[in-house]
Amino acid sequence: MRFAPSHLLLLSLVFLAPLRGQDAFPAGIKRETLKAHLSFLASDDMKGRKTPSPELDAAADWLAARFAEGGLKPAFGDSFLQGKTIGDASKAKGVIGVGNDRFPLTTRHVAGSGLGGLSCDQAPVVLWTGGWRRTDERRAAAVSGAAVVLPGPDPRDHMGRFGRRVSRRCNMLAREGARAVLVATEKPLGKLPSTAIPVVWSDAAPLLGAIGKNQGRLADTHFTLTVPKAAKAYASNVGAILPGSDPKLASELIVFSAHYDHLGVDSSASGDGIFNGADDDASGTVAVVAIASALSRLKTHPKRTCLFLCFYGEEQGMHGSTYYVQNPAFPLRAHKAVFNLEMVGRPDDIPKNRAWVTGWSLSDFGTLIRDAAKPAGVVFYNHPQRSRMLFGSSDNISFARVGIPAFSISAGSLHEDYHRPSDHVAKIDFDNMTAVVRGIAVAGRAMADGGKTPTWSKENRAAGAYRAAREKLAK
Repeated sequence: MRFAPSHLLLLSLVFLAPLRGQDAFPAGIKRETLKAHLSFLASDDMKGRKTPSPELDAAADWLAARFAEGGLKPAFGDSFLQGKTIGDASKAKGVIGVGNDRFPLTTRHVAGSGLGGLSCDQAPVVLWTGGWRRTDERRAAAVSGAAVVLPGPDPRDHMGRFGRRVSRRCNMLAREGARAVLVATEKPLGKLPSTAIPVVWSDAAPLLGAIGKNQGRLADTHFTLTVPKAAKAYASNVGAILPGSDPKLASELIVFSAHYDHLGVDSSASGDGIFNGADDDASGTVAVVAIASALSRLKTHPKRTCLFLCFYGEEQGMHGSTYYVQNPAFPLRAHKAVFNLEMVGRPDDIPKNRAWVTGWSLSDFGTLIRDAAKPAGVVFYNHPQRSRMLFGSSDNISFARVGIPAFSISAGSLHEDYHRPSDHVAKIDFDNMTAVVRGIAVAGRAMADGGKTPTWSKENRAAGAYRAAREKLAK
């Protein structure tokens, strides 16, 4: 049974019902509706929408209801929900064993692909000494079947960058047969991209102390990670479609996406411990709903089919989008472009009526939507640092890895309230948000209505792997 407090249901069904009627496009995307929807999704009642949680389930049901009210069709057969049984990583327990001794780890965080299959039993422990270079055959043999201890970050290391390095190393170790990765650090790793095997980070002293007690002889040292059966939970992607109006182009998809999860509640906080996630990414989520409703109200729908997706588990490593790509509602080759909306609620250090696009140099996506959005008075541009640095930091990367041109659009910065309980609705600039969302809608409509779809760059070597994946899809 899915959870939704009665007063939240009343709010969603009565007070927050989207405005209907034939509003001019994109003026039908209204400030008042964006504010009302965002105020609900990022309210204290939603308790930070952690994956998994009853509040995340309530948010999924609410999103499905909004899509239905907007005249959209379910993306997953007869359902708006694409559900998956997952493991609740917050309940995971890690233990280092040295001979007959057991040392429980102070587990700071556990991540793993899909939040499922996290368990690891009696895996021998190997200290990684190879830096961040590719392993050779001798090291590959050593890590096969083992839990590998990686060094912590340099004190000067940016934690987001370190998390991405851990993710790349983790997936490489997985290909070489490793069972888990242990990171010896007291600091959070930041957002980890989806990993193929469990990643556990813990206080360095207990972890290395347990290994050191055995005088470096790792043959008798092992690691066990368990997720209690009672901690199994359920999470859902939410998806809707607006069928294309052109028989020749309706089989092609333009995707609008965002993640509706956030970080939950810090129960140890002395004050406000609810991570409301108003900007990250309730703002992108309600923008997707608004664009879907606006396109649905058009007298003639776009020629290409529009697919609207709201993902769970982005904060733990893009798990919802990874699951969708592994289990798509339509053939992957039909997905022609992805507009991923990530933190569109606050301009902060960005001029108003502007938004930057990740991966600008990898494709012509940015220039296509920049030109299409000019009538809306919104400028899409290449941010000198963030466009490149943050390309792999949101759900767009799950699509890009399989060759689908997918890029995130953001109206602001990693502001002082990013991943803090202070990311509140009161700090959203709704006038600017409305303008930016209308600009995205105008650009998306142009592409969906038969305009050119993006291709990966042939000149930029960094786009080579994505271009090769796209060519593979086309076969």
